[in-house]
Amino acid sequence: MKKTIITFCALSMAMTMISCGNSNSSNNTTNENAETIKAENQNAITVHNGKEFLEAIKSDAHIIIDCNKPIEVDNIDVNLTESYDYEETGIFKTGDIALRISNINNLTIEGKSKENAIFTSKNPNVDILTFYNCKNLNLKNLTIKHSEHGFVENSRINGLTLICAANTAIDNCNINCNDIAISNDNGVITITNCDIFDNEECGICIGITGNTLIKDSKIHNNYMPFMISGLETATTFEKCDIIDNSDAPYMEGSANFLNCKVEDKISDKENAVIIDCNIVKSE
Repeated sequence: MKKTIITFCALSMAMTMISCGNSNSSNNTTNENAETIKAENQNAITVHNGKEFLEAIKSDAHIIIDCNKPIEVDNIDVNLTESYDYEETGIFKTGDIALRISNINNLTIEGKSKENAIFTSKNPNVDILTFYNCKNLNLKNLTIKHSEHGFVENSRINGLTLICAANTAIDNCNINCNDIAISNDNGVITITNCDIFDNEECGICIGITGNTLIKDSKIHNNYMPFMISGLETATTFEKCDIIDNSDAPYMEGSANFLNCKVEDKISDKENAVIIDCNIVKSE
């Protein structure tokens, strides 16, 4: 097991314990499926660059991204405040987090296409997008990837980090970052129709009490397909292809696999519940 994975799990646990506070009660009362919150927003605004994107972010906003070049989150022409106070509402940068959106609810971020909504970073050691305590978040048709310079050895980019993000829906997104594609701590998320690949650590990291449904998605060519770092998790993979990953997943908690194509190094795990899956032999 790579040292960075263990370090990340420890940091995730500390972050969840310190910054989420009583968010569990909020998650328990917000029990509607994330897919049911995608109501049409008649006041959607279209943005064409990173500055317009940041200016459009607020609660109840529906943002459509139509950019002719990638949004470099660490190189937007906006002076972001550096803040470590996670209870503040707004958009910040925090140490190794290039862009942190905190306490903004009912936000939809939608790409006109995945080619017109690319988020990236030239700095190989900052996380790209982090959402903290953002309820009813809807992300659609986005690409989150390492920089235009390609893969950077020994970097630690997290593509998308969700902390206390109850009722988040991620649909039709491509995520290939240098480190971890999607990290979910103490939130309820649904991931559908996504392509998660080419991540040096793992495709999805499910944190302390994450409740996650991954459906109709491909998780491939990562070091590990996923990591479940807590016992109190509820994770289901349905109709997913989870193949061609270098190593077996790290699983403290259990996971259900329904009608998936998975390698035997996943099905051999004691806490993997396999139902009507196609098991393929690992190379």
